Amino acid sequence: MSLVVLVRHGQASWGAADYDVLSEHGHAQARSLGASWRTSGFEPTQLVSGRMRRHRETADEIRVGYGAAPPYDVVDGLEEFDHVDVFAESIGADGSLPDLDASAMEQMFGEGLRRWITADGSRTYRETYRQFRARVGDAFAGLLGRFDADDKAVVVTSGGVIAAIVCDLLGVDDERWPALAAPIINTSTHKVLVRDARPMLVSFNEHAHLATADITYA
Repeated sequence: MSLVVLVRHGQASWGAADYDVLSEHGHAQARSLGASWRTSGFEPTQLVSGRMRRHRETADEIRVGYGAAPPYDVVDGLEEFDHVDVFAESIGADGSLPDLDASAMEQMFGEGLRRWITADGSRTYRETYRQFRARVGDAFAGLLGRFDADDKAVVVTSGGVIAAIVCDLLGVDDERWPALAAPIINTSTHKVLVRDARPMLVSFNEHAHLATADITYA
């Protein structure tokens, strides 16, 4: 029986010129995760990262914190959805955010995701929600095919990707995907046991390696 540990990247640089870069806090979060594994005795046999910079930087820092983690492979299909495209009607072309309070910002993102998920025809997208879900599903199936029965594999990706995988595992409706993605904490872990080629979710959003003050969602 193999174990797959999905990891959301560390805190990225939301609101900065380039979101796809870990903040200093994000680097520290990932090192803390690696150090917690070393302390607990968890020994990953494979480490896989998505292609986004924040994925790779998180994998690098996990290895630093762990001290002896295996080198990681970078694979396709684990990229987050394009938030600049999905929310293009509300944010600047450079990804800059409007000056809104938290409640209005949440409403703006919720409406943007609803339009994307329901494909109401009001606009076209570089990647539709259905294409995103198919891409993630294919990538996860490919990963399961590469892991051996006794592997303890770590997969670093993004919150939306993790929520999509969880939706598939639990048979959750598309409308619930945003609610699953929203609370996913930076560097949280989500464990999937695989027995007889059948993946089963056994934990969601674990973050015991973080102090309360260190919890972020960006």
